[in-house]
Amino acid sequence: MMFFISILSVFLIGDTGTIPENMDFEMVTNPDSVSYNWTCEESSGFEWIPDPTVFHSGLYSAKFESIFATYALYNDSIELEVGYMERAIPFNYTGDEITLSGYFRFEGYYEETYAGLYMIPMDADGNALDYEQIIFEEFHPDSEWTSFSLDIPNSVFCDSLDFGSLLVGPGTLWIDDMQLLVDGVSLENVTIRAEFSAREDHEFDNGSGITLSSLNSFQLESLEQLGKVWAFLKYHHPTVCSGEINWDYQLFRAIPAVLAAETDLERELSLLALLSSLGPIEPNPEISPPADENRIETDLSWIDDSILGDSLSGELEKVYAGRHQGDSYYVRATPYPSFSEEAYSSLVMPDDGFMLLALYRYWGMVEYFFPYRYATNVDWSDQIRLSLPLFAGAQSELEYQLAVKRLIASLGDTHAGLWNEPDALMAYYGELYAPLELRYLSDNFIVSGFMHSSAIESPVRLGDVILECNGIPVAEIVADLLPLANGSTPWGMMNVLGRNILRGKTDSVNLVIERGGQQYDVSIPRVLKSEFDRSLLPGPAIGNGSFSLTGDSIGYVDCSSLQISNITMMKETLLEARGIVLDMRGYPSGFVLYDVADFILPDSVIFSELAMCDFNNPGTFYWADPLYAGGGDPNPYTGKVAILVSESSISSAEFHTMAWRLAPVALVFGHATNGADGNVVSLTLPGGISTVFTGLGIYNPDRSETQRVGIIPDIEVNPTLEGMQAGTDEVLETALEWIRTS
Repeated sequence: MMFFISILSVFLIGDTGTIPENMDFEMVTNPDSVSYNWTCEESSGFEWIPDPTVFHSGLYSAKFESIFATYALYNDSIELEVGYMERAIPFNYTGDEITLSGYFRFEGYYEETYAGLYMIPMDADGNALDYEQIIFEEFHPDSEWTSFSLDIPNSVFCDSLDFGSLLVGPGTLWIDDMQLLVDGVSLENVTIRAEFSAREDHEFDNGSGITLSSLNSFQLESLEQLGKVWAFLKYHHPTVCSGEINWDYQLFRAIPAVLAAETDLERELSLLALLSSLGPIEPNPEISPPADENRIETDLSWIDDSILGDSLSGELEKVYAGRHQGDSYYVRATPYPSFSEEAYSSLVMPDDGFMLLALYRYWGMVEYFFPYRYATNVDWSDQIRLSLPLFAGAQSELEYQLAVKRLIASLGDTHAGLWNEPDALMAYYGELYAPLELRYLSDNFIVSGFMHSSAIESPVRLGDVILECNGIPVAEIVADLLPLANGSTPWGMMNVLGRNILRGKTDSVNLVIERGGQQYDVSIPRVLKSEFDRSLLPGPAIGNGSFSLTGDSIGYVDCSSLQISNITMMKETLLEARGIVLDMRGYPSGFVLYDVADFILPDSVIFSELAMCDFNNPGTFYWADPLYAGGGDPNPYTGKVAILVSESSISSAEFHTMAWRLAPVALVFGHATNGADGNVVSLTLPGGISTVFTGLGIYNPDRSETQRVGIIPDIEVNPTLEGMQAGTDEVLETALEWIRTS
C-alpha cells in the first residue's frame, strides 16, 4: 500500500497546465508513419500506426498490434510476448487523483491474448511512486468501441507520468480520444505545483566551506551527536520531510556552532538552534497505529542519553510525537525505500562538509531503513563515532572513497556495495582483471572458469590453485582487501574477493600456481571487465539447453538460463521424469519462482515471511503478509526434486530455493548459500557515489534468519580440489544418486 500525503505549505499558486499533444492521435505526417510523442519498440515484435480506417472520432486512431514473433507454438501451447505503446510527460500538478480515460477496441487472435492500459507516476529521481493498470481480458473477434477510465492517486512528489497501452500475445488494440484529468478537471485548468523550497537553496552548491582539522575528543563527540540528531530530524520532522528546507545545507549552517561549543550546555544550545530553525511542532493526531507484530523497533534510546541534555531530549521527543507520516521529500515507499538525494556529482573532493554529510546520510539510511540493522558488523549506534576519524581526516578524493567503502563493508551485506566504482578507486585498484573465474575451496582460490580467449590460450588450467600474484602471497592480498570487502557470510565475502585479487594496473599478471603437487610460474594477460566473455564459462552441467532429460529419465534444469517462455515445454518434457534436478548454483536469468513452484508444489504454501519498513515510524520493520507459492497446476509433478546450491547462490537464487525446497519430496544439496536475500535499493552519496544495499527483510517460513546465514542445504556437499581437477561435479553426482535410489 502506497502512502500519499497532502503538503500544502511548500506550494504556491502557480500557472495552469496544458493538454498533452496527440492524445487523439490526429497529428500525423502520413497514415503509415508513427504518430508524434508515442513510442513502441518494433524490435519487440510490435508496432503501432495511425489508422485512418478505424477510429472513434476525428480521422485517425492508434492501431497497436503484433507484427512478428509474437507467439510460438509448443505442442499446441502458446508462449505470449508483451509489447508496449507508451509515452512520458512532465506531471507536477496539484490535486489528489489522476484519471486516464478514452476509448478502445480489441481483437485478440487467441483466447490467451489480452490488452490493457497503465499509469506510473514517477518522482524526479525516476522512482516509480505507484502503478495501476486496467486489463481487457475477454476475447473480442468483432470488438466495438468501449470507453475506459483508469484512476491512480496523485503524489506531491510526482514529477512525470508514464502511461500507455500493453498487448500480450497476438492481437490488435485500437485506442482513441485519450484524456488526462486531475480530480476530474482537464489539465489546462489544473494548477502546476511550485518547486520545493529545498531545491531553491543554492548557497553551498560550490562547496560547504567547512574545514575539519585537529578535532579534539569533545568536538568528535559533538559531531557524533549532531549526526544522530540531524538524521533523526531528516526522517521525522514535518518541515524537513515536506521539502520546505534543504536539510543538507542546513547541516553546513549548523556545523560551525557545534564545533565552537566547549561545554555540554553550549553544545546542547547549538543543537537546539538547529531544531528551532524548523519551527514549532505539535503532536500529530493522525499518527498511524503500530502494526500487530514488529520484527524490529525504532531505537530511540539515544534521545534519553544524558549527554544530549534534558531540554534537547524533550524537544526531540516532541518531534517523535508529531512525526511526519508516509512518503517524504527524501524517501518514498515503493514499497521498499526509494531515496531522493542530491548526488553533488560535480563537486570537487575532498570537501570536509560534504564528506561529513556522506557519513550522516549513510548512517541515517541504515538506522531507519535497513532491515538488518541488528546484524551489522558493529553496533550501528557506534558507527558515526568509529567512522568520524576517517571521514573528517580524508585528505584526498581517494581517502574519502576508501572511507565510504569501509563504511559500506561494515553492514555485513553482500548486496551492499558501489553500483559503479568511482574513478579514484578504479585508479587505486586498477581497471584491468585477469579473466579467470575463481572459487574458494579449502582455504584456496581455485580456477573454475575462463572469461576471455587469452585466458584459454594461457598456461593456466581449470583446477589450478593460485598461490601468489606478482610475488605477493594470496593470503596477504586477501588480508589487505578484507577490511573493505562486503559480504554477508565468510564464504560470501571470499566469493566477492575472488573477483578482485588478480586485478591491477599492468597488462599482465605473474602467478604462482599449484597443479598436481607441483608449483609453476605462469603469466596471464589482464583485460577490461567490459571485455569479459561469460559465454566461455562452463555451461549446463547436463545437456546444452535450459532443461534436458537424461538417458535414465532424470530431468535437469539449468536455472541460470531458464526463462518463463521455456516453462510450458519444460513441464511437458519433465512431467514423467523419475526425478528433477534444479541447478541454482548460478543466478536465475528469469524470475521463474512461481511458475516452477506451480509445477512441483501441489498446494499453495507459505515459503517466506517479510519484514517491511514502517514509513510512518522509520526504524521499525513490521511483519507483512507472508508469501505463498505453488498450487497452480492441476497436474503437478510428484517425483523427487533435488535443488543444487553453492556459496555463489545469492539473492534471487536464494529466494527461488526457499520456495522450491517445499516440494513434497525435495532436498537441497551443496554448500550454504551467500546469505543476502531481498530487493536491492540504492542511495547516492556526495561526489556522485551510488551505493546499493538490501532493502527488504526476507525470512524463512518459521521467521528464522536467511540474511548472514544463507539457505542451509539438507545434504551438505562441499566440492573438493581433486573433484574439480578431475572434472567431477560432486554436488550433482550426489543429487543424482539420491534420485536413482528408490
